[in-house]
Amino acid sequence: MIFRTGRRRTVPEANPIGPRRSENPLFTPPTSAFGRYRRRIIASTIAAVAGVGLAVLTYGAWFAVEAVTISGVHQLDPASLERVAWQYLDRQRWLIIPNRTLWLLSTTDLANYLRTKIERRLSVEQVIVNKQFPHRLTVRVLERIPIFVWRSNDQQFTIDRQGIVIEQLPPSTSSGWPIIIDEQPEVVNIQTRVIDGTVVEALQDLDRLMVAANFDVANYLIPIPTCPPPAAIPSTNVNGITNTNLNANASPVVNNDQRLDLLSNGPATNTPSQPQTTPDCDLPGLHFRSLELHAQLRDGPRLLFDRQQDLDQAVAIAQRVLLDPANRQANYIDIRFGERVYVR
Repeated sequence: MIFRTGRRRTVPEANPIGPRRSENPLFTPPTSAFGRYRRRIIASTIAAVAGVGLAVLTYGAWFAVEAVTISGVHQLDPASLERVAWQYLDRQRWLIIPNRTLWLLSTTDLANYLRTKIERRLSVEQVIVNKQFPHRLTVRVLERIPIFVWRSNDQQFTIDRQGIVIEQLPPSTSSGWPIIIDEQPEVVNIQTRVIDGTVVEALQDLDRLMVAANFDVANYLIPIPTCPPPAAIPSTNVNGITNTNLNANASPVVNNDQRLDLLSNGPATNTPSQPQTTPDCDLPGLHFRSLELHAQLRDGPRLLFDRQQDLDQAVAIAQRVLLDPANRQANYIDIRFGERVYVR
């Protein structure tokens, strides 16, 4: 039997859920056409403003180079160097980018360009270009300072402390720098190193000592190198002029009678012997890093020094030897072996 009541049960209806924004990165919520159009307009406006700004900065006058300042030049004409700089600035890179725009200018390229132009006539150590915003460039040139005149093949050049050729001088030019004569003449070009810097430094010290000792030096000389013989040097045969770079420790011990024999049979300076060659001998290296330095007195003999010896003591020995008037008439005085002086 079924009993019915007066109330009727009903199932509750589900409440509708409103749309939620999707959090899945693979799906984006739908947007309206107006939203997409608005974003395109904003992006196009930003790109147009950036393009106009870039064009103004590139081709406008805000960062254009208006002045070039040259410093550090002594042998160069600063006005001519400034004209060369403007020739570079008047060009365009990739046919569209002007070099006059300071913030786009490559200072390294400009420095290399100027150095290439300068070194056609003169050797320099460095060219430094700096920007000074908004309208100025500074160019600083580190010139090589000449300290000697290098004479080779009837030509003469100035060289700096590193032995690098700076410029060529006219043959008849009389400069105030000491002269170095290369007795093994070679072809010399600007910007090449003709002698090692350590040799130049030793010659500077020797020249200072010679001037202080009141020696009247006509010129200094780099002699023709000769390779040392493969066998030991006998005690009765010591050449007066070589470039084997013997020093006091390596030289043989001789007595007075042997010295007289050496003086009578030693080679003359005006007839140098042919260089000997051995398998391990580097003649160009011996010449480039010559240990032997010669000083030709204006009214006296040639003095032979070794740059590894005490040059101060060697010059003092030369002074004592030249106190004898007979030694002033000699062809050369070899002071490379300390107190044992050889005169011819």
